[in-house]
Amino acid sequence: MIPYECTTETYLQSLQYKIIHRYFPCNYNLKLWNIRDNNRCSYCDEIDSLSHYFAKCHTVRLFWKSLKSWFLRIFQFIIKFTPLDILLGIPNHGKHIDITNLNFVILFAKNHIYNCKKNSMPVDFYSFQVKLKSRMLIEEYRSKMYNRTLEFEEKWSVLADSL
Repeated sequence: MIPYECTTETYLQSLQYKIIHRYFPCNYNLKLWNIRDNNRCSYCDEIDSLSHYFAKCHTVRLFWKSLKSWFLRIFQFIIKFTPLDILLGIPNHGKHIDITNLNFVILFAKNHIYNCKKNSMPVDFYSFQVKLKSRMLIEEYRSKMYNRTLEFEEKWSVLADSL
């Protein structure tokens, strides 16, 4: 339920659905499906499993390290970012807005990683922040359009102001 609680964007929900059901096109799966001859990561030459693709690849680990310290500066709480946290999200039984925001950021980050790897681009944190800022501006615009500015402020202001 995490992707449905943190976003209404169907492309992000769809990405998470593919990850949960192991239907995501990492090289390991592509080789299993006889689409590719090689199951190796194009960034580090390790076996490109689902957890490697999003969490264990050296390039991606650097990205998550940057995201972790950025998030700590904003919300002042520590997240471990284990491969399970990254792949499935953080359980939010208390419906805390900060955890909801974190789950959105994790999901948005996985989409960023996917797009970078798909286009053979570096997975860098700065370009992620630029895309996230653009997404927050769209969210703010939508909230103004529908007279929901207060809802935007309650949910996204801390995150949007940090970008």
